[in-house]
Amino acid sequence: MLDVVRKNNKSNSLHQIIFYGAPGTGKSHKIKEQLDGVSKENIIRTTFHSDCDYSTFVGEYKPTKGSKPFYGLNGGLTVRLNDGGDLSEDIITYKFIPQVFLNAYMQAYRKPDENVYLIIEEINRGNSAQIFGDLFQLHDRDENAIFYFSFFSPLKILIHKISPASG
Repeated sequence: MLDVVRKNNKSNSLHQIIFYGAPGTGKSHKIKEQLDGVSKENIIRTTFHSDCDYSTFVGEYKPTKGSKPFYGLNGGLTVRLNDGGDLSEDIITYKFIPQVFLNAYMQAYRKPDENVYLIIEEINRGNSAQIFGDLFQLHDRDENAIFYFSFFSPLKILIHKISPASG
């Protein structure tokens, strides 16, 4: 699938294009030709397969290593080492790790005057409902690009949380 602004399209609207055909017929090559001259940072690629899901396409919280300072008795000052640093212990924390969809979204958000392309290879090999989840509802818009349906999604919260403008 390729979101592309066609050069001969005067309305400058976005399109989702699906290239199909037998293996080796030049689909990827044609996309590469069409995107010649586009900055590599504005081309985001992924390949679907049977193990793909929402977390590998959009993102998920993953455990990460963190540290926590040791405090003195009764919650007093942190325990200091001889070199002046705080004594700390390793802990497990959880951090949201965005994946290809949110990476493309954030690139488009950072560069509103540039086109950003999300290319999904082998789209038919993945379970669409499992991968896209509530993202399908983002296509339901009226002629003014306003959502037909109001929906609650953790994705809306995450986009707001990681968007640069949200601080």
